[in-house]
Amino acid sequence: MPFSKSDFISLPLWPLSALFGGMMEIRNFYFDHGLLPVIRLPRPVICVGNISVGGTGKTPLVRFLARYFNGSNKKVAILTRGYGRKSGQTLCLDRINLERTAPVLTGDEPRILARHLENGVVIVDANRLRGSKMAMRQLQPDLFILDDAF
Repeated sequence: MPFSKSDFISLPLWPLSALFGGMMEIRNFYFDHGLLPVIRLPRPVICVGNISVGGTGKTPLVRFLARYFNGSNKKVAILTRGYGRKSGQTLCLDRINLERTAPVLTGDEPRILARHLENGVVIVDANRLRGSKMAMRQLQPDLFILDDAF
């Protein structure tokens, strides 16, 4: 049986995949047995994410969920890491202050989400716990949506 192009690419990556899988098993074991803390936010949380990177529709789903809950008169806080941005500070975006914040500081996806959010905020911070605290101070949201949560 002849080898295909994908075999030549996937075979060398198999050890890395096995290493990553093993690391995730150890991490999950630590969480399951209380060796790593589980942090609970003060409101219900919806996590949107998967193990794929990019292009799987996570951000459009976050936008849909935020608009759905806004339509039910719920205040929504979206927590995102702001992949690709050039700032490490915590940023709070809404439709009002969006244009006063440079895109390079926020990343593209948080701007898209904030532009479509009627009653809520998008918090951009690599530390979601810190971001949730800012959201509680700014908005007192009814729920959190975590973009790219896994």
